[in-house]
Amino acid sequence: DYPPVSDRILKEFWTRSNLWRGHDYYWDQEAVREEYSPTKRWGGDKYKGAIKKGTHGEDAGLDRERSCFPNAGRNLRSVWEFPTQPYPEAHFAVFPEKLPERCIKAATPEVGCCSKCGAPWERIVERPDMRERPLRTVAKQDGQRIHSGFDGYPQSAGQKWQKWRDENPDKTLGWQPTCKCEGAKPLQSLVLDPFAGACTTLYVAKKLNRYAVGYDTSVEYCHLGADRCQQQVLIRPNVYRRS
Repeated sequence: DYPPVSDRILKEFWTRSNLWRGHDYYWDQEAVREEYSPTKRWGGDKYKGAIKKGTHGEDAGLDRERSCFPNAGRNLRSVWEFPTQPYPEAHFAVFPEKLPERCIKAATPEVGCCSKCGAPWERIVERPDMRERPLRTVAKQDGQRIHSGFDGYPQSAGQKWQKWRDENPDKTLGWQPTCKCEGAKPLQSLVLDPFAGACTTLYVAKKLNRYAVGYDTSVEYCHLGADRCQQQVLIRPNVYRRS
């Protein structure tokens, strides 16, 4: 919750500091791409200009809605918004499942890690050759040529560019190890939650086919989480109480 303040502006976001100083951490950008927000060439989301009569070529798109988005989605942003999600049991600070789902997808490979050293497997992504994208054409208005200075340059926006990107999307070809261990096979990725609470993170991890381990000081919460996780597995999770 935001603290009540009356003598300064209200901070609407939290600063996240990366304190990791070990090896390069794993990050799968392709697994957590976001949907695009509807945008227009100018103005707000509701603006849609008219096409000027007699306008052709690349510059015809200046007065109408245009798109230049790769169909895989945009890169994940640093501000996340999730709808609330109810939880019927006696726990009053349960976060929605979408929150750990995004973190788990980005931070653990879906195929797993090396069975010998634990190194994650990485996604193999094939991207189209940008040298083959369409070129800008000479624009005309009322039958007259318009020299914009960009005629013949590769396109990076507009309908032709969007059509080309739709026909040439980024493709996941497979997965490969990031280590040099010979004969190793991938094992399920492991997700650890040291403050498990109602075990939402563990519950989502099992849905995503990951191993999951959690700790909590409340035995009652551990049993709640075990009952919850049982919905995802055939064998009841173990609950260990520290003596």
